[in-house]
Amino acid sequence: MRGKETLPHFSFLHADFGWYGSLDTINNMDMYQLDVLNGGIIAFTGYPVDPSSITIHLTDGWNWIGYIPQNSGAIDLALNTIGDSGIFIKNQTASAEYYDGFGWYGGLDNMYPGDGYQLQITGEADLVYPNFEADDDLTRTKEVKILPATISEWMVNPHAYEFNGAITLSIENREDSPGDYIAAFVGDECRGIAEYVDFPFDDEDKGIYILMVYSNMDEEEELTFKYYNGAGDVVIDYTESIEFTLDMVVGDGFKPFSLSREFMFPTEYSLSAAYPNPFNPVTTLNFTIPIDSEVSLTIYNMQGREVSNLISGNVKAGYHSAVWNANSQASGLYFVKIIAGEYISIQKLMLVK
Repeated sequence: MRGKETLPHFSFLHADFGWYGSLDTINNMDMYQLDVLNGGIIAFTGYPVDPSSITIHLTDGWNWIGYIPQNSGAIDLALNTIGDSGIFIKNQTASAEYYDGFGWYGGLDNMYPGDGYQLQITGEADLVYPNFEADDDLTRTKEVKILPATISEWMVNPHAYEFNGAITLSIENREDSPGDYIAAFVGDECRGIAEYVDFPFDDEDKGIYILMVYSNMDEEEELTFKYYNGAGDVVIDYTESIEFTLDMVVGDGFKPFSLSREFMFPTEYSLSAAYPNPFNPVTTLNFTIPIDSEVSLTIYNMQGREVSNLISGNVKAGYHSAVWNANSQASGLYFVKIIAGEYISIQKLMLVK
């Protein structure tokens, strides 16, 4: 039986000396994260272990576990000994959630030798894997998903990121169906994609999207979403967003995170009233661009002298904002001028300190 681990362990590879750190041995009961510069193969030698002879003690919260059987097995059978203490399980590319009275369900339906898993449970439990027999039906092959041409660039490499999370979503304002997709983005970078699946435990005839999302958490990142409707071959942006957090689990099949507010591109140029105004010392300027345009957003003082150039360059169509921090300026009247295409607008700003 594995004892409780209280401290994390890690090691670095030193070119002239080999691996060194607090992690000096590895075993088949634990999961490991390995950062490599190039692809490769790890080969283990020795004799197969009888899974029934190994008990993995699990504690409340997240547990990093290995998979001991020599053959793949259905997740409900593999995790049978922990009963209804299970909450969530994931590997690098898929996840599943435990639904009381129904069992495990998600994109992760089988467990495989060589994979590591993060398993979240409530309370404590002992995991003992069954000894699965070889079954050709469960032999894993690397499936290459061919996406529709319209969204062929919606791809993500899980190996490029250290952390992941899971979001279960639904589309609330449209009729969706198999062949539809939802993808998560940080800016223009795809961070996860999932296809429509039927949720089998609900009487309602609805579909969900079980999305794995990825980040290196170098800084706070906001996830936004795009929906692809296969029947119409159209992409729709939604305004709902979620901040990425470590090991996030958002929504489930019964209560998915719903998308309903479609992003509508503006039909004309505009510069909204600054808010706040009067201000001290920060104000926000919102503007709309109906087509990609060269934009200049500039602040002038009463003498017509430029004091700040907030934007200068090409701006994509959509809704935008710029923040002016006038901390270095004296109180008084200023002007903001926007030039976008043939559109020109000037507004007064009052700085009061």
